[in-house]
Amino acid sequence: MPLSQFLTDGRVPIDNGMVERLHVRAALTRRKFLFAGSERGAQSAAVMFSLLGSCALCGIDPVEYLATVMPILARGVIEKDVIDLLPRSCPL
Repeated sequence: MPLSQFLTDGRVPIDNGMVERLHVRAALTRRKFLFAGSERGAQSAAVMFSLLGSCALCGIDPVEYLATVMPILARGVIEKDVIDLLPRSCPL
């Protein structure tokens, strides 16, 4: 999509500030990611930041979301059912 697409299509926002603000959180903690302990620890941190960012975009309370999802995950979930546990109701 060309950078001038927003001039001809009113559905395209003029900026992507909402998405950029989500990346600020990760950028501010980038130095801490160097000390994640392991590659697996860094991957887990990336998953959590993605989930928390998705909650923020969808207007979902992350504490309430995690309190609901974590017990389900602890009981064991098959891979095809994980999609049903992702944050929903996004305004996008």
